[in-house]
Amino acid sequence: MLTIDSTRGLDSSSSLKFVQALRISSDMGAHAHAVAMYQASQAIYDTFDKVTVLYAGRQIYFGPASTARAFFERQGWFCPPRQTTGDFLTAITNANERIPRLGMESKVPRTAEEFERYWRASPEFQELLRDMDRYDAEFQQGVRSNESVAALREAKNRRQAKHVRPKSPYIISVPMQVRLNTVRAYQRLRNDFSATGAHLMTNLIIALVIGSIFYGNPDATAGFAGK
Repeated sequence: MLTIDSTRGLDSSSSLKFVQALRISSDMGAHAHAVAMYQASQAIYDTFDKVTVLYAGRQIYFGPASTARAFFERQGWFCPPRQTTGDFLTAITNANERIPRLGMESKVPRTAEEFERYWRASPEFQELLRDMDRYDAEFQQGVRSNESVAALREAKNRRQAKHVRPKSPYIISVPMQVRLNTVRAYQRLRNDFSATGAHLMTNLIIALVIGSIFYGNPDATAGFAGK
């Protein structure tokens, strides 16, 4: 599941609890969460297994979160002592924030293309390719692959409501979706009637103002311009 900016508006403690809930969900359900968020604390960052760094649409790192900082430090960049790893990785993609180590000013990559070339030539990238090959050999070929697909399909069918076709990608049927959305719409109206009333009153006032412009106009082409 992909989650983008899911901690917007949350304080640091609530953000950490939310990410920890995703971690527990992944561990118990044996699935993965892809999360993009801004200003992740060190505790939040340490919750994840892997991290990817994108720069101008190019991938410049993907691998264990625990080794990302060392990768860019070896590249020649300086991480201030009190800076979190997440902020450090974000700063790498900003020319105004990243700081090269003393003596490495002319050796570090500068453009997104140079960062990508360094990443593709690194041992970390080669290890990533080997991991992908091992995964393909284990899950995308032979009996293990068929077993995984069958287990996924069976789990989906168990979650489906009655009268839903087994081959349907939905957990509930389309009529059930319409019914639930209709009930939800009326619940929103009932529980927040002040907002609905204000919206209706605003529309009524606007309608009266616009309608008054054409009130009493002559029934001729001269009345097209209004008052």
